[in-house]
Amino acid sequence: MNLGRALRAGRESRIGFVGSGGKTTAIFQLARTYTDIPVWVTTTTHLAYEQWKLADYFHVFHSDNISGINSKWLDNGVHLFVGAEDEYIHKWTRITKNQYELLLSAVDTYQIPLLIECDGSRGRPIKAPAEHEPDIPNGLTDVVVVVGLNGCNQPLVENIVHRPEIFSRLVKLKPGELVSEEHLINYLSNEQGGLKNLPNNTRKILIINQADTQDQVQIGQRLSKKLLGIYDSCLITCLLDIVEAELQVYEVFEPLAAVILASGESSRMQGKIKQLLDWNGISLIRHVTQQALGAEVQKVGVVLGSHIHEIQRAIDDLPIEILENPRYQTGQSAGMRVAINTYKNTYFNICFLLCDQPFVTSQLINSLICLHRKTLADIVAPRIDGSRGNPVVFDHRTFNDLLQIHGDQGGRELFNTHDVAWLDIPDKRILIDIDTEKDYQIALNAQ
Repeated sequence: MNLGRALRAGRESRIGFVGSGGKTTAIFQLARTYTDIPVWVTTTTHLAYEQWKLADYFHVFHSDNISGINSKWLDNGVHLFVGAEDEYIHKWTRITKNQYELLLSAVDTYQIPLLIECDGSRGRPIKAPAEHEPDIPNGLTDVVVVVGLNGCNQPLVENIVHRPEIFSRLVKLKPGELVSEEHLINYLSNEQGGLKNLPNNTRKILIINQADTQDQVQIGQRLSKKLLGIYDSCLITCLLDIVEAELQVYEVFEPLAAVILASGESSRMQGKIKQLLDWNGISLIRHVTQQALGAEVQKVGVVLGSHIHEIQRAIDDLPIEILENPRYQTGQSAGMRVAINTYKNTYFNICFLLCDQPFVTSQLINSLICLHRKTLADIVAPRIDGSRGNPVVFDHRTFNDLLQIHGDQGGRELFNTHDVAWLDIPDKRILIDIDTEKDYQIALNAQ
């Protein structure tokens, strides 16, 4: 998985980068993931002299009187735009507001990705923003906050934290004391810290960089689980100092909803409502819902249709959302459409479960979610001896296609048109679903 996929970046992306611990590397690594199109990079702060070497084309604005774009700016490759040279501090200066507005208008016209460095950190893994920072311009689609794990469990000193006195005040840590995971969480969730000046109308992404060891990866995982929701996405990465080197994106944490499809009529159960069948002293629907609630998901929705009031009473006390499917008689896809239309603007991914498969566990759901975090595959599904099982995680890239499906097919036809990551598991009981009284007895005997 390259950084472009991990950030969900496209041609329409206008991304600002703030923070420390690999910000410049992330910008140029992302720029290199675009091929056969121009990518524009600029800054609202100062850039070191040597950074011009990271681009294919280097443009210096010596004057603010620019009437239009130069046709050479549209050549394929990475273009770096800076202001004039500041000989006193030996850096390139920021572009002016007029120059930025010119670039912003052009990238909208020509669909050119625009990447902007919005503050500096002097190479430290952690930084706290000064009063004037970060300088985030208008017109962005995303803002990426970068923090380096090399500063975690290290003392609060100048060579670890840029502006340690501000960081000290924000997280109530004395100079020289160790910067813990909790301090990083407090800083990154602070409106005067990691969230400072982040526009409300942009997607907020956290890159937890410098995950060079397995211990640091695990720290990144714990931080991501605490900060997801404050940030729209959390990435755990190892962005190397040499931008031409291979980039490692370990995991991408994004909001995910688990949706239980339970709106069917139980037409083959001889008058019984299968969602209410007894399973170890509780109803089948309650058992499946509890498994979903025990997984690492941000929302659990239950789609109901037939017998909605009776089934709802069995789970009404649980922290879930009931989604009504008025077209339940038309098949499983109708329930999926209800869920997608409900959650598509809030949750990037949906894990669909069936209410009649009692051997699906929280652990299995988590394993599927973990595989999706590592791959961002369009579809993640369990496989048992070559047979496809449930539940299935669908990435948001599949949502439009899922909305076009009708009948009782679910999402199976998308397996031929989208990339699939398979989770091979040995437990054949996962394939048991309860449609008839005979199926129910088989499931009971398989416990």
